Formats: sequence, C-alpha cells, structure tokens
Amino acid sequence: MSEQQQVPEYRQGDTVSLTVELRDDKGVYHVRTAALIEGETSANTHPDRKVDLSGWPEESTTHAKVTLTATIEQQEPGLYFCYAIVATNEYQALTRHELEAPLQLRIVEHPDDVREGPEVLSVGTFQ
Repeated sequence: MSEQQQVPEYRQGDTVSLTVELRDDKGVYHVRTAALIEGETSANTHPDRKVDLSGWPEESTTHAKVTLTATIEQQEPGLYFCYAIVATNEYQALTRHELEAPLQLRIVEHPDDVREGPEVLSVGTFQ
C-alpha cells in the first residue's frame, strides 16, 4: 500500500463496498471476501473480528463487475486486512485469488459506543 493512500474508516451502521471485475466462460455466480482484524489468520475467526463481504452479478454473464458489500455491526475497532477474493461460477467451481498487497480498512467505533444514546446538554422548563 503506498504511503499516500489513506485507510478508509468505518463506524457502526456503515456499509463497506468493494467492486471486483471477473471473467469466467461458464458465468460468474458469487464473489466473496473477508477482512480480518489485525493479528487474525483464519476466516473461521469470531464474527466480531472479521467483516464478510459478498455479492452477485446483476445478471449471469461471463464478464462481470460485482460489488461486494457488508454492514459494520458488532465488529471490534481496529485495522482489518483483506488477503484474497473467492469466486464461484455457475457450476460452483471455486477460484481463490490472493491479493498482491492486502486491502485495508479501519473500524473506529465500538458497538458499545452507539448503545449509550445521546448526552443531555441542558433541560429547559415547562411553559
């Protein structure tokens, strides 16, 4: 990742999206990836320590742009890394594409941060 690229930041309720372009003579069916919190090495990690993104092409085609999406819900704050893209074709044949440099995103808000509710700054009187 170049020094000039900023790591995108997300908060609870935000939608993460990643567009992937694919080609398969049998038709692109489903595409997915997982971003794991720094230090995790397995996609089988706890759901609060990963972001699962997935998407399908708008129509069955041999060349498709697919937008993978996920909503940030209960994930822990921290730096997350995406190492590979996994795709299947219409016959469920699977391909895993390792990324040369992992993609990164940062979650900056903990689920508890949004559960506290608004802070009361002042209270007037009944009129």
